Amino acid sequence: MNRTAKMQPVRRNVSALSRPSHPITQTHHRLSARVDLREDRHQTAEIEITDIIDQVGSGDAFAAGVLTGWLEGGGAQKMARLGLAMNALKHSLHGDWLRLSREEVDGFTGNSGDVRRS
Repeated sequence: MNRTAKMQPVRRNVSALSRPSHPITQTHHRLSARVDLREDRHQTAEIEITDIIDQVGSGDAFAAGVLTGWLEGGGAQKMARLGLAMNALKHSLHGDWLRLSREEVDGFTGNSGDVRRS
């Protein structure tokens, strides 16, 4: 008797994009994010980030934010906002990955582009 359970894939069409809308200089960008789901979509407002230290890993940080929003049961708006926040925060740190607590990510203010750390 075969006791192996058959796993059914979870299918959810997700399209997510974060990119510099208007790179002004090497260290000054305007960013926005968009997430499209089958049943929902959201485009964030454009934010301005300055004093960029390192862009490497910012795409991974964006993807992590989008996936975190999805795993927490959020819709396109939550996924896009978390993705954009983590993407922008990663630009302020050296290295390939984002090492911040959830509280630090939640403290990010997307309207002003400020990074707030405790």
